[in-house]
Amino acid sequence: MKIGSLHRWSMTGTPALAALGVVSGSTLLAGTAAALIAVLVATSGQLQAGRRSRLRTWLTHGLTVAILVAAGLLFQVAQIDSVLIVVMLGIFNRFVLRQGPRDDFIIAGAASVLVAATTTITAGVAFAFLLLLYVPVMLWALWSSLLLGAAEEVPPQQRERVLRQLSLRPVPKQRLFIAVASIGLMLAGYVVVSFFPRYNFGRFVAAGYFMPLAGAHSTMSLGTGGVRGGTGGAVVLRVEPHPQAGSRPMEGMYARVYTLDEFNGQTWSANSDPVQFPLFARRSRDTGRSSSWHADDSPQTLKVTQERLIRPATMQPIATLGWTAPSSVKVRHPKRDVAGTWFAWFPTTAAKLTYKVVPGEVPELRPLPAYQRTKVAVRQVELPPTVDPRILKLGERLSAGLSTDAEKISAVLAHFDRGYTYSLDALPGEDDDALVRFVFEAKRGHCELYAGAVAVLLRAGGVRAKVATGYYGGWWNARGGYLEFSQADGHAWVEAYDSERGWIWVDATPVDLRARRENKPFALFSDFYDALEAMWFDNIVDFDDRKRRALLGDLAELFDPSGGPMGASSGGSGGGRSVAKAGIGLVAGLGLLLVLVAVIWMGLRRRGPTADRLGHELRRLLNPDAAPHEPLGQLLVALPHDKRASARPVVALYESLRFAAPSDAPDITTVASAVRELGKALREDKR
Repeated sequence: MKIGSLHRWSMTGTPALAALGVVSGSTLLAGTAAALIAVLVATSGQLQAGRRSRLRTWLTHGLTVAILVAAGLLFQVAQIDSVLIVVMLGIFNRFVLRQGPRDDFIIAGAASVLVAATTTITAGVAFAFLLLLYVPVMLWALWSSLLLGAAEEVPPQQRERVLRQLSLRPVPKQRLFIAVASIGLMLAGYVVVSFFPRYNFGRFVAAGYFMPLAGAHSTMSLGTGGVRGGTGGAVVLRVEPHPQAGSRPMEGMYARVYTLDEFNGQTWSANSDPVQFPLFARRSRDTGRSSSWHADDSPQTLKVTQERLIRPATMQPIATLGWTAPSSVKVRHPKRDVAGTWFAWFPTTAAKLTYKVVPGEVPELRPLPAYQRTKVAVRQVELPPTVDPRILKLGERLSAGLSTDAEKISAVLAHFDRGYTYSLDALPGEDDDALVRFVFEAKRGHCELYAGAVAVLLRAGGVRAKVATGYYGGWWNARGGYLEFSQADGHAWVEAYDSERGWIWVDATPVDLRARRENKPFALFSDFYDALEAMWFDNIVDFDDRKRRALLGDLAELFDPSGGPMGASSGGSGGGRSVAKAGIGLVAGLGLLLVLVAVIWMGLRRRGPTADRLGHELRRLLNPDAAPHEPLGQLLVALPHDKRASARPVVALYESLRFAAPSDAPDITTVASAVRELGKALREDKR
């Protein structure tokens, strides 16, 4: 590749890669970044043109001012978005109207601001891939800009010729080590920083960092339009089995996030009372150490990682797992609201929440205060007057003559086994009421219609019932060894109260159709990428002081002779598996540092000669005590006659390199070879 082409493509790629990093922030940022990338590609061919037409200049400045005014108005409602738009606007203006290397450095600086914002907007492993591309491209852009900038500063009568010759000169191969070493430094920096606390400032950025738990909703509206099926989406929950669990099956598992206890005839929602109450009657057994396995964890324990936080608050809704009922969780400061959604405290420096669940272990819930107990029990059986009388009569008829809650629940579920089918399509029929059309006319629908109808019929029969939203089924990631839930696994079912068993989960959706995804596009690549992203969040984005202390403790246990092989001592805080991981991580980090040192050393050994370096070497050969900038002619006169004769042609050749016109200057490798030969000759004379 020629230097001119390298400059054009690297200067285009630097801001383009930076813009890609903020695409996921919002729809507005996505549109602005896409427009910027399109302009960069379209105008890259004229990047090195020295002159711009007056029309192009005025149009560019006019568009810049107009967008700047729009960004100022937008600042009232989207501060971060407007600031990043102004940064991209500066890149657009300087790229289209580039006049020299000064603009190149402005573009690179603005692109670096976008990359800094990418650390919170695109916090996943995609940021790592983006940075691996961005660093060498930016370095090549700045280096080529310096070369072309030097040519642009020569006298005008020689500028065109020098610039043309320099643009066609091949890139020196010795410069490759710059990009390689920069990547190595970046990776080594992450390894070193991992031993110290890191604080994440993403909570100050609204764009893209906090987002809803896709697939699990705090409200559920019943409509007749159907829903769209999905096969992918961002992973929101990861469920990792205990290392000693073996091949324990995890099929058919529910992950409940929200419970909805209010129904207005069309929409289910959670009670608006913001008060939260302690969840368990007894304190959870594990508070604050839930990110790693411990000796007191049973093989049934599952580690749950909630990958998305819904807002910058200290209490987050958490998912509890199970097959027929909510299970006990081991998390710091668990609470619940009046509707029944479970919450947990999390540090605001974290990008995700990690805790443990013990499926099948019935939680000992603390009862609500007396002033809330009666109101909640009444609300969980009441129905609004807008519910169609035919729905009420059906619920009463199904429960007629039955004395226990279990019998009434079985009767309602059995009703949907007769003539009802699962469908994501719009409901046929004429009634505007979604429940009426589903129950009496269409007799087919999706999980939200099944859940809403079951809850209403149970309440009509006197059974306390709520709607539960979350995920079902999931996808087993064989590469990472965990169960993952995404938007495609979103599901709705019912939480009903049985006076003998407590709150249980009931689901009228056909069991073979509850899981909405049966396959995963590009499963091999997707599983590998998701496992890599999980490691990235664990060890980079969400690495905090607590994890640092745990890592150092594992390393201490690794080298403790009393801990047994690989630190597998009884009662240890991490167990042999975590210590082994720590040891592997340490070895990998040290290996990376060694590779980095080798790359830099080889690069320094193989770096190409420069005129300044040759001048210093020549002065050292003529007189080791010479000043750095002492004229070579004076040093030559001071030499003995025999040495002066052999050194004079080398000095003349070097001065031609420094001061002759580029077309008449000798090749730098020829000068370097002559200097080496002179050094050999002078050393032989000393012998």
